[in-house]
Amino acid sequence: MVKKRNIIKLIIILFLSILLSILLLKLNLFDIKTFQELGNDFQYNAITVSATIAGFLFTGISLLISTIGYDHIKRLWDNNYLDNLYRAGFIGIAANIITIILAVIVLYANIEEKIEYYMINIQYLSMVLSFVFFIWCLKKIIRIQNII
Repeated sequence: MVKKRNIIKLIIILFLSILLSILLLKLNLFDIKTFQELGNDFQYNAITVSATIAGFLFTGISLLISTIGYDHIKRLWDNNYLDNLYRAGFIGIAANIITIILAVIVLYANIEEKIEYYMINIQYLSMVLSFVFFIWCLKKIIRIQNII
């Protein structure tokens, strides 16, 4: 039951994150043309922020895996209470990797402006996803820390 509930929560958060980023783009709260005008500066900043957040998420997952030897953590793990923590971490890491790959392509590949526009849209989406899942992981870690 816990496993099914965790998967449903994860899907809802993923869907809401994607919906949020699309909504922010449609409301023109963030103008992609402005990101394009920033040129390489935006791409280098996207790489820096994404690499930093991915590093924090990877560290969190590594710490979680290294503490499975403790009885109280093992019980949480065995009863699926930590599933969404590591799943959210992996989704956040994947979103950051997508951002970094797209930034490198925009920086070093000779692509059309229209394709670049769509790539920056995808970068924006993946950055919002990474922020949402990073915050969710922090919230879950704090909650688990209070349980322990």
